[in-house]
Amino acid sequence: MAINETLDIHRKKDLTRKVLIVDDEQELLLSIQTGFEYNERFQVLTAGNGKEALKVMGDHKIDLVVTDLKMPEMDGVELLAVMSEKFPEVPTIVMTAFGTEVIEQQLVKAGTLSTLDKPLDIDALDEAINKALDCSRKQDGTLAGISLGNFLQLITMEGKTAQINVFHHGGQRAGSLFFQDGQLLDGTYLDINGDKAVLEMLSWENVRIAIDDMSVPFPEPALKHDLIYLILESARLKDESNDANPLDEVKKEFNRIQEQQAREEQERIEREKREEKERKERERIEQERIERDKKAEEERRERERLEQERIEQEKKAKEEQDKLKQQHKAQPTFTGGEAMAGLKDLLKEMADEMDGVLAIQITGMDGITIAMHNPTGTDVDAISAKFAMIMKMVDKSVEALQGMGDFEENLVQSQNAWILTRFINPQYYVGIAVSRDGTLGNVRLVAQRYLDQLRRSL
Repeated sequence: MAINETLDIHRKKDLTRKVLIVDDEQELLLSIQTGFEYNERFQVLTAGNGKEALKVMGDHKIDLVVTDLKMPEMDGVELLAVMSEKFPEVPTIVMTAFGTEVIEQQLVKAGTLSTLDKPLDIDALDEAINKALDCSRKQDGTLAGISLGNFLQLITMEGKTAQINVFHHGGQRAGSLFFQDGQLLDGTYLDINGDKAVLEMLSWENVRIAIDDMSVPFPEPALKHDLIYLILESARLKDESNDANPLDEVKKEFNRIQEQQAREEQERIEREKREEKERKERERIEQERIERDKKAEEERRERERLEQERIEQEKKAKEEQDKLKQQHKAQPTFTGGEAMAGLKDLLKEMADEMDGVLAIQITGMDGITIAMHNPTGTDVDAISAKFAMIMKMVDKSVEALQGMGDFEENLVQSQNAWILTRFINPQYYVGIAVSRDGTLGNVRLVAQRYLDQLRRSL
């Protein structure tokens, strides 16, 4: 088969350029379609994942694929791997949010034209697409089913004089080979030439070529070895190479980044949980402090209230005591005279009618005793004032109990005696102390019977 016929089979015939955008973000696809809606140079087709992209490529002649890496069902790395076998002539651009130096280097080795970072800049995408299409226009044919080494041997066999421009898959790398009458004179790639440049181009997979006429003067021969030797040396170097498949390296790095992001996300979640727990603990401690302060404040107010009540009670008690003193001053004086003798005689008569009387006295609410009959010599002066206070307290307590009636008497029981106190009038009470051997009922009856006489005597 002639060289020109081989190239014509694979030469692009459809001048309508089609660019396939592959991404699982529907909003991004819609945005890109809208952005290039009025573009006159190429038509935009879209796919949501690698499987959909392969179907589109089976139905349409695609001139360029722009793909994301992270997608469901079939991701971008798997798509690139399938394309290298089924569609090696289609150049690719990768867009990803996982762009690292390792991924970019391995994608270049795999033949990807360029890598665009996400979030995507529509102007940067437009520039990359046009650059890729410009590059692919310069490439006249794709070698499918034939290696570059075999193609160059055809050049030699036909005795061609030409400049063979060789483009790596996607056009990322390019070099030139110079033939005169079928003899390889030199090769150039970047800033190197000679055997090293030829070996570099022979190591490329899925290349495109363009044949140009070679202008005079022809290059001087610069090769140390002939073409057959270089082809065999290239095959030997490929066999000795232990380099991993670039796409496998991309997949490995891609998985590493995803695992790292998953760890970081898990760490973030754990950190947020820990911070939330700490926040709740701080809130709990703060709430306890507030409750404690609130309780302390309530206790302080209660103490203030009780203190105020005590002050008011003391003030009221003092006022009542002062009032009783004034009333006592207004009463007739019973010390000495016939009135005093009359009260004492009444107390003696009462004692004579009772069993076991220890002492009997009449005491004012100010605690001052005005009359007493003490046949046993019992010391009652010390308790007179105290019983006056007891009478007042009991009287107020009875008043507070609605429906209980007026307070009449108070009975105190000790180990050896009964102490009965009874109001004569609001200013005075009679106090009777009898032994436990006495008859309490008799004491009460006698006290009740003499009560009116005591009132009249006062």
